[in-house]
Amino acid sequence: MNRLTCATLLLLSTACASAPPRPPAPTVTFEQKMGWILQLEDRRVLRIEPPAPPPVPAPAGKKRAAPAVPPPAALDLTRLVVDTDARIRRRAALAIGRTGLAEGVAALTPVLTDTDPDVRQMAAFGLGLIGDKTAVSALTTALGDADPRVRGRAAEALGLIGDAAAAAPIGSMATAYIKQGVLGSIGPDDEQWPKAPEVEAVRLALYALVRLKAWDPLADAILDGSGGPVSAWWPVAYALQRIEDPRASRALQRLLQGEGRYTRGFAARGLGVLKDAS
Repeated sequence: MNRLTCATLLLLSTACASAPPRPPAPTVTFEQKMGWILQLEDRRVLRIEPPAPPPVPAPAGKKRAAPAVPPPAALDLTRLVVDTDARIRRRAALAIGRTGLAEGVAALTPVLTDTDPDVRQMAAFGLGLIGDKTAVSALTTALGDADPRVRGRAAEALGLIGDAAAAAPIGSMATAYIKQGVLGSIGPDDEQWPKAPEVEAVRLALYALVRLKAWDPLADAILDGSGGPVSAWWPVAYALQRIEDPRASRALQRLLQGEGRYTRGFAARGLGVLKDAS
């Protein structure tokens, strides 16, 4: 009886001395994460540190107990952009870009090598929105990405950043696709969207070259040996019009005499801007 009593008392004392197990961390849903992203994007910040939960009151005369539930993770776009869900990573990358904070470059640059091409192209787009030149090197590398959509977004971002040194690799990317014939079957007034990824990459590259006022790479991409346009698709005319370079006059005259109301309209406008009396 004495042994049984001692054993019972020992078990009771051990149970009283051990702390109760902490409950498991709550599961964060997709909807909650999206809510965090929208909140941070709206405030134009990368993170918000939530207040720690108050400690659990201790019985009178005893030491204050630790919080029963671990404090929630900080609302942080730099964490969400490496989430396990590609949808969350993609949306977080866009949100980081929309904050416009240079600090976001360090978070988005590694995402250019994400396994999901949709995430990679959004990271490139976000870097363009931020517009910081520290992203130029990584975006130039992304011009050689395996996915044409990423290449196009990288070109667009480099155009938005405005680094003239990026013009040559952007032009090379566009030239390579055009020489493959990706514009061959597109009519002058074709407005269908989206087009093949390679075509979209060319379009974004042309717009980027216009932003950079880079005549030579643009001409190498869209003009043939006689100085005429390789395509009558309206974005080609738009680019030649917006570049505002007198050397575009011959190509614009040819487009003016061709087909397509948009193409001829852009050509006429471009010739007017150039004050081409002919």
